[in-house]
Amino acid sequence: MSTNKNHVTINNSQTICITPGVSTLVDVMIALEINKKVAIAIDNQIVRQSRWPKTTLNGGENLSIFAAIAGG
Repeated sequence: MSTNKNHVTINNSQTICITPGVSTLVDVMIALEINKKVAIAIDNQIVRQSRWPKTTLNGGENLSIFAAIAGG
């Protein structure tokens, strides 16, 4: 987990700078240029996509981003 309160960690490897209390999950998606179907968990808790625009980050969180995979 990141200890810098101005950053979040993505998939335990990449860190990005955020504005604590202002940056949302949508902002992270834009910053990472992700425009495909994904699921996001904050500190191992899945966040519904409908909540992304209102889910602000405080810094120090660990985000897990999962790509949707078709199976069968």
